[in-house]
Amino acid sequence: MRKIKDVLRLKFDQGLSDRQIARSCSIGRPTVAEYLRRFATAFESSGVEGTIDALLRRKVDIGPIVEACATSDRPEP
Repeated sequence: MRKIKDVLRLKFDQGLSDRQIARSCSIGRPTVAEYLRRFATAFESSGVEGTIDALLRRKVDIGPIVEACATSDRPEP
């Protein structure tokens, strides 16, 4: 879950591109895109109103959304 938090921080706090995030986190661009897709899906289903950027500027606790993002679409072992 650490990588997901890093990706979200770099995207929304620092405003980096997916390519820059991938390079910074040593992961592929498709992985960055997947993390952001999962976060958007979890965010939409969370029932929290407002845009992601607005919530992050207001320092709304997105921990539960990140947790849902980290566990969604994970293949069974």
